[in-house]
Amino acid sequence: MSTTPVLYVHRRNAKTIKSQLEAIHELDKRHRMVPSTSDAVILHIDSLQLTADQDAIHQDIVNGQCIAVPVSQSFIDNTLLQEHKWASQQIIVAFGRQYCPYSTSMGNSNRDAVSSRNDTNNTSSSNEIRLNDVQHALVETLVSYYSTSTVKSKNAEMDDEHSCRGMIIKSVLALSHQTCPKKLEVIGDDRTLVIPRWSFYMVNTEDDKSAIDKRVGVFLSEFRNLIIQCQSKSQWQYTSSGSNQEDTSFDTVQSLLWENLARTHRCSRVVRRGDIHPDSGVRESGKFQVTFKLQLHLTAINLTSTLASKTKGHRILWPAPNSYESGDINQGYIPSTTGETSPGWITVTEHKISQSFDVTRVMFSRGNVTEKKRFASLVQEGERVLDMYAGIGYYTLPALIHGNAHHVTACEWNPQALYALRYNLKANGVGHQATVLDGDCRVSLRMFLDSNEYADESKQFDRVSLGLLPSSEGGWEIAVSCLNRKSGGWLHIHGNVPTAERLHWAHWVCQSLKCLAEMQEYSKEWLVVCIHVEKVKSFAPMVDHVVADVFLGSSQTSMSCNKDFICSGVVDSLGNFISTKIGKVSPPSCALSKDGVLHQDWLM
Repeated sequence: MSTTPVLYVHRRNAKTIKSQLEAIHELDKRHRMVPSTSDAVILHIDSLQLTADQDAIHQDIVNGQCIAVPVSQSFIDNTLLQEHKWASQQIIVAFGRQYCPYSTSMGNSNRDAVSSRNDTNNTSSSNEIRLNDVQHALVETLVSYYSTSTVKSKNAEMDDEHSCRGMIIKSVLALSHQTCPKKLEVIGDDRTLVIPRWSFYMVNTEDDKSAIDKRVGVFLSEFRNLIIQCQSKSQWQYTSSGSNQEDTSFDTVQSLLWENLARTHRCSRVVRRGDIHPDSGVRESGKFQVTFKLQLHLTAINLTSTLASKTKGHRILWPAPNSYESGDINQGYIPSTTGETSPGWITVTEHKISQSFDVTRVMFSRGNVTEKKRFASLVQEGERVLDMYAGIGYYTLPALIHGNAHHVTACEWNPQALYALRYNLKANGVGHQATVLDGDCRVSLRMFLDSNEYADESKQFDRVSLGLLPSSEGGWEIAVSCLNRKSGGWLHIHGNVPTAERLHWAHWVCQSLKCLAEMQEYSKEWLVVCIHVEKVKSFAPMVDHVVADVFLGSSQTSMSCNKDFICSGVVDSLGNFISTKIGKVSPPSCALSKDGVLHQDWLM
């Protein structure tokens, strides 16, 4: 990682030295003033002829008690050590080198006074102002690799780091946003940096091109071409020919880049984004065939797994785990263990709720944070709640902690999510208020209702969450069967719905639930009213993730909706009630087909 010449001062003197350096145009405003770090290279404390305890100064620097002030090397060599006034002020305690991130709020006037190096290349300076944090990290990576390469051209001009920087900056600015994003997502309490699936991706000539989505193929080779271009223009010479030497340089650049990005964003981990594997029946964020030993107490799961060669799970890029099943510096690594001691285990705290999980094996969506809070506000104190697709506790935990539900029954069939769910219930102190059912909820709930192990009142629920995307339609029948037989209750139905069909979808939901209610003797006369449809987030162009709040119950109990309804229907966005013409509403484009499959051609 590239380091910068810096002066070290105590925090109380930081503004003073900044003003003094600005007055003589010696403050390097390309970089930020930052706290000193433990890996700082401290040079010549005794050269300043200080009377203070040098050991104490050294400890203050490595412990972050000082501020690193970026300056030019010429200032240190030609001014600091030559002019006695700087030492006599007793402000500068040491000088040396350390990493200082680039400033992102600089104007042209700030760049004019950086040093003589800026004056030699106005184009480089102008372009550098335009770089964002991600681009800065990439430029620093390539410049650092260039400057530390053991075999370079003998051409003095191209060996000059600043000349190389100008060429690299120009090339980086030309990259597409898919290859080099403007911003990167950071998740988790310990700050995990998420790299998009195809950003900074190295396409190897051996890769099966047919396995790569054609929609990303246009820019997929940009990153590889950038490195080859930099090698060519800077006239780097390989000691040997062949792809092995190239692969080594590619791996080195990527390894440096992950570390630089982590440092720039102050993150402890870098991962490459994955998604739900389309062939995974239990919605794992990667395709695994897993057998594991689950201890009764909450310790790590020891597992052996066969990882598909084309997994789509989140994968750790940096730091690489000591033990992993599969992976490389380009695609990332899958740790060989999971659980709270594994490299992939992270915690995300939202609304004072701790949610822990293995990021390499379980999905997590930050876009649902407002819906979790809204759901908790809808839950009434003392209610019995059913969460049919609990995951790691996305809606189970808010219902218990902020909704003050009496009890939540949580269903989940992904073994990785089940482990995290039980862990989170215990970690948040609500494990005694929850029952966890594993397996397919359509089966486990049927067994739960038929079982004599639980009291009858625990099998009837006031509120049911159906948080499954793209559709929870397959669980509606059992959800209706689980509602309180006397008072009915609420279903909160998630789905990916075309924006133009939202009202039509709400009517169709009411019609479908009314038909299901009529199958039960006790619920034949129930009304079905969709009180509200909440947009959670955009899923695709003109397609939204929405939640329908639907009440099912008698006309007498419908007063719990704060309105008196006499028939089934939908309350539209303006607050007007529109009755549903039961039996006459056609299925929307996002409905399951007759064979029970959701065909998603409508999303394309």
